[in-house]
Amino acid sequence: MTMEIMELSNLLLKEYTRILKTVFEILIKYIYSGKLELANNDVKTNIALLIAADELCLKELCSYIEDFLLINKESLKSNFVFVSHITNRFDQFTKLSQFCKDAFQEDPSVVLRADDFVTLNQERLFEYLTKDNYSLRQIEVWDKLIEWAIATSDDELPSDVSKWTEDNIKAFGTLIQRFIPIIDFQKMSRLDFMQKVNKFRRIFDNEHFIDIIEYFVCTDFSQLVDDAQLVDDIDSKIIDLRGASFIADRIKITKQQGRGITYHFNLLY
Repeated sequence: MTMEIMELSNLLLKEYTRILKTVFEILIKYIYSGKLELANNDVKTNIALLIAADELCLKELCSYIEDFLLINKESLKSNFVFVSHITNRFDQFTKLSQFCKDAFQEDPSVVLRADDFVTLNQERLFEYLTKDNYSLRQIEVWDKLIEWAIATSDDELPSDVSKWTEDNIKAFGTLIQRFIPIIDFQKMSRLDFMQKVNKFRRIFDNEHFIDIIEYFVCTDFSQLVDDAQLVDDIDSKIIDLRGASFIADRIKITKQQGRGITYHFNLLY
């Protein structure tokens, strides 16, 4: 590397201290060789490159990196919380921003299905579940809350729930207390509730828990099926899981079918 390049490198390094060293080195290589390797990087590294390129006013490179990221939409969905956070901070990344808007509109559960959903702080998670918890089965929401609590407990909660002590359950209750009222436990199947929720009865308000138990006791067992269990999956831009479950429920009633029936919707075109 010539003295001129070294001086420029040092200058840029001082000016853009926010840029990771590895990202900085990739950009320097690109600036002086025209070569840019993105395929071997993870999503976060490539987004860091995108931010760095934007700060250096490399507009063509920004467009190229955005286009490359959008090739693998599943990777973006796996890191949806991170990607959404970036597009909220940097509205100039219009392609990624539009992807996030479209993905969320098509399936709001993309947030909780993301690998990084546990990075949501309590306020953001509460806001999301208050508005969009219908996009997942209620037992799935409960499972996600357990996963989130484990990740945010600073190792206080073991990953194996079956090994939780009374102190662990109490700590879990403290973490998710504000979420309990927004979960519709009566939408769960009796089996799911008894196997996955009942063991945590100590974290519930007594009156609330009694109301749930009375519902399961007083309601005919054949009716206690989680609505979403009627449909195995739905991949449509026209109808979501909730709508498909409603249709399936009407079919079930019309045909007088019993429990254990699951419907599959085929996309015609």
